[in-house]
Amino acid sequence: MDRRQFLKLGAFSALATGGLGSLVASAAGSDYRAAVCVFLAGGCDANNLVVPTDTARYAMYAGARPRLAIPREQLLAIAPASGGSYGLHPQLGALQALFNQQRLAVLANVGTLVKPTTAEQAKSGAWPLPDNLLSHIDQQNQWVMLNPGMPVAVTGWGGRTADLLRPANATARFPATVSAAGSNVFCDGLATGAGVIDPWGSVSFAGAGGSPVDRARMAALTQFAPAAGAPQLDSAYNDALSGALLQDRLLDAAYETTLPVEFPDSYLGLQLYRVAQLIASRGALGMSRQLFYVEQGGYDTHAGQADSLQELLGELSEALGAFAATMLALGVDPNVVTFTHSEFSRTLMAAGDGGDGTDHAWGGHSFVMGGAVRGGDMYGTFPQLQVGGPDDGSDEGRWVPTTSVDQYAATIASWLGVADADLETALPNLANFTVKKLAFL
Repeated sequence: MDRRQFLKLGAFSALATGGLGSLVASAAGSDYRAAVCVFLAGGCDANNLVVPTDTARYAMYAGARPRLAIPREQLLAIAPASGGSYGLHPQLGALQALFNQQRLAVLANVGTLVKPTTAEQAKSGAWPLPDNLLSHIDQQNQWVMLNPGMPVAVTGWGGRTADLLRPANATARFPATVSAAGSNVFCDGLATGAGVIDPWGSVSFAGAGGSPVDRARMAALTQFAPAAGAPQLDSAYNDALSGALLQDRLLDAAYETTLPVEFPDSYLGLQLYRVAQLIASRGALGMSRQLFYVEQGGYDTHAGQADSLQELLGELSEALGAFAATMLALGVDPNVVTFTHSEFSRTLMAAGDGGDGTDHAWGGHSFVMGGAVRGGDMYGTFPQLQVGGPDDGSDEGRWVPTTSVDQYAATIASWLGVADADLETALPNLANFTVKKLAFL
């Protein structure tokens, strides 16, 4: 736990003064809602996630990437209710099943935008575009911050959403935003103290164990006086310490929760397993609204992409499948929405010396999963897969997004309970779009 995280625990420690004896024992009611952000770091190649299978469009796809195109007969067929013929990557069997059960939807060609933009405007050089479009770190920050006027690494849209939902979490004894992938700005709000958990099961606060070293460390922490004659600092320190210790005990208890479904032993599987344990413990934690962040890396596939995606998407499908089955078994499937983010997609045209990789691009496709999702359908506008065509902001197949991440996030924030009048407080750039919310929830 770093210094910033320790201090931010003070934001919720005041809610914990009742101690463990007054914890809510029963599960949160039907009003409980949670959103889980699954970030595919590195820029996931959306062109091989969802592929059109009609003759004309498949030919355009296959012609642009001769070594990377998935044979049409290997694609996992999906038939969106709104029309069209598509297939998912062969490793996404669990997601195909969820799509067919109407518990998963595809959001097509979504990405960072300052305001609605055409390919012609993007190429003009005179239209406002997101900063550093092809930069991993800049685009990752923009996806999770969604506030172009804000300095880097201040607050994220998950944290600002949690700020607005604080009245719903009046009984909370745990952070409303939690990352299982290390400290991440997505979870940080102005008033919300983010939590960071260890997917391998260690509690978050060093010094809370029973060893002689832990006891000595705890004695030092509890006796520490920050500054003589500074009662406000003393009080803030003690509040932060008590909050950290309470979180430690609550987390330790949550980690003892037995789940009805076995999770894969991958890093993403472990993260989602811990998130599921916290959701199962929502009553003891006093939670009504929660936002979680998990991450899977490795998607920067400039070479060897076919093999990399085979492994990565297999892990993604298995982990999301186990999580979806767990939410169903726990009876909270309608109360939990899981959604994917990735900083950008990859070029339609292959790259690299052997043509077995791709370069950084722009708009891509996302998955949204859960019982509240209007699944079995595709939302947004699927790009025309033509290099240099009407959706290409370059000459390599970089699709200009037709849906903004702001609209995507606003739909989830609204479902969590943020009032329409407050959406632009959480998502300031939303003001640039006429359509504020999408129809997938």
